[in-house]
Amino acid sequence: MMSSAQVRRRNSSSWTRDNDLGSQIRKALIPSKCLAYTREDVDFLPADALERLICPDNRRRELGAHAASPDVVADILLRRKKLFVILALMQQAQIILRVINDSEGIDDDCFPFERRSGLLYYPLDCGQLTGEEPREKVVKSLGPDGAEWASFHAETFQTAVQWQVWVPRFNLDCPCDGYQTSRTEPHRTFPFRVNLPFIDESTFIDNLNPDHLDAENDPFYQFGPSLSRHQVKKAYIHHAHRNPCRYQEQKRPCNAAPFAVKIIEGKETALHEIKTLARFEKPGTRYGHRLIRLLSSFEHAKRFYLIFPYADANLQQFWENK
Repeated sequence: MMSSAQVRRRNSSSWTRDNDLGSQIRKALIPSKCLAYTREDVDFLPADALERLICPDNRRRELGAHAASPDVVADILLRRKKLFVILALMQQAQIILRVINDSEGIDDDCFPFERRSGLLYYPLDCGQLTGEEPREKVVKSLGPDGAEWASFHAETFQTAVQWQVWVPRFNLDCPCDGYQTSRTEPHRTFPFRVNLPFIDESTFIDNLNPDHLDAENDPFYQFGPSLSRHQVKKAYIHHAHRNPCRYQEQKRPCNAAPFAVKIIEGKETALHEIKTLARFEKPGTRYGHRLIRLLSSFEHAKRFYLIFPYADANLQQFWENK
């Protein structure tokens, strides 16, 4: 299995050229903070960097005369941006032309892909993300003349590079705009290998150990000690992976405003808390306006993440200010 670090180290070998699209992508990767656990060399390509890198000059450098075709350009920009970037990262950008012309229909909606027994399948968890039954199909259009893709390329694609580009986006307003998102996002489940678009974090409550509960300083203790086996982190989401804010409208990306991310071990505990928060947020609920509002939630690597507004204050002060 090839790690992200190994993919990057190939930048110094004959596998890459000095200024090709793959080299530019590697330079644009930034570290991902996975919050609850550590993986070595976890990084991702921000969505705004992806948009910048698929410029006409880079398309022409990778695809030659084919980059002048309006049909090819439209297909990449509308359906296969991520796939094109991933293939370029692997020095395989020309394969996108075969994918476009193939009836298989592989595009960005097929992510993420899974590899088993040397074969590449799609999708991995699309059913889990959309509420539909998972579909599985062997990918053929990435290999020459309908043959299976070389094992090395399939492994690199599935285990490393796709996770650097296929990165979640959250429907959350920027904290500097006052967390104005009108409703809580639907709960989602992400594959284990997904790289989260958190760019910085620090822990200010750590109650995963039930012998060291901190009720006095824990604003979430309102749900009872049995529901307080968790961590709470001050975390920052990359500006290109949440809703634009007023600074982005002024072409000044804002990464300086944090969220509070509560990390819970235990499905029953997490779902109970999510339901409790949803019940109190209903219109007309007596205490709904006084609770810290749940903005989003998701499951990743057997842990549950609840995203709230961040406040440099205790819960009583937060209620008074909000």
